[in-house]
Amino acid sequence: MTVQGVKDFIIRNQTAFIIAGASAVIVVLVLGIALIAVKEKSIAWPRITVQNNTPAGSVPSSIPTPSPTPTPTPVPLAQGPQTYSISQKDATPVMYEVWFSTIDPKKGMQKVNLKVRDKAGNVTEAVTIIKTDNKAEEHPLSLSSGTNKDGAWMGEWSVNDSYNFNFMITFQAKDDKGNESSVDLTVR
Repeated sequence: MTVQGVKDFIIRNQTAFIIAGASAVIVVLVLGIALIAVKEKSIAWPRITVQNNTPAGSVPSSIPTPSPTPTPTPVPLAQGPQTYSISQKDATPVMYEVWFSTIDPKKGMQKVNLKVRDKAGNVTEAVTIIKTDNKAEEHPLSLSSGTNKDGAWMGEWSVNDSYNFNFMITFQAKDDKGNESSVDLTVR
């Protein structure tokens, strides 16, 4: 590089050189002031004081217990009758709608009406499996209206377990051609 090239480079980058030099000077000054203040103890550093009333060499008579962890509040469920559409891809039989007397039976009676369609055969069986906090129970459904090709299957049972944290309802249907399908409805 020629002397003229060096001069041009310095002129073009003069601002950057000035800023870099000034920054270095500021950093050195701040560090110097901080070191002097620490040495003279003019900066108040936070102190942690632990009070211990137990004499040296002895064991405390009681160990403090931690606060209990709060139990999460269950998610509120919809009240009253509920109807849900079901979408199944490539299923046979096809469950396409379910109606509940209530989705929140509060340890009481629950009625379900499941609509099932089958183009390949005749629906022979429909069941509901209720999974709650502590157990799972299977409940058969009975054809209440329509036909085995397209009908409503109804069931009624008493929910006698808590479902504060786990509440899943599985619907299963079978036909006379050996086809089976299932749908999970996670309530909680």
